[in-house]
Amino acid sequence: MTDNCRIKGVGVTGSHIHLKGLEVRGVPQNNTLNAEFRGIRVSGDDNVLELIDTHHHTGTGLFINGGGGDLVLNADSHDDHDPNSSDGPGENADGFGAHY
Repeated sequence: MTDNCRIKGVGVTGSHIHLKGLEVRGVPQNNTLNAEFRGIRVSGDDNVLELIDTHHHTGTGLFINGGGGDLVLNADSHDDHDPNSSDGPGENADGFGAHY
């Protein structure tokens, strides 16, 4: 991977997708240029994420950006930390992020 790529464990770009019982762990942060490392990134519409366990990433565990009508049920995001963020260590490893 190049040193400026944005890594995600799972990318959901479609709509009307139902992910259930998924565990995503350990997505790495490989640079200090950006803070866009995600365990799961959702950008479609009307998706359901159910019984999700996303953890030990060096960025956000579950990030929803764009789209609309997504539903998150019984999901956990834990033990995330970004040691290399351009904003300072620990500044961009939220468990959940929703940005429209």
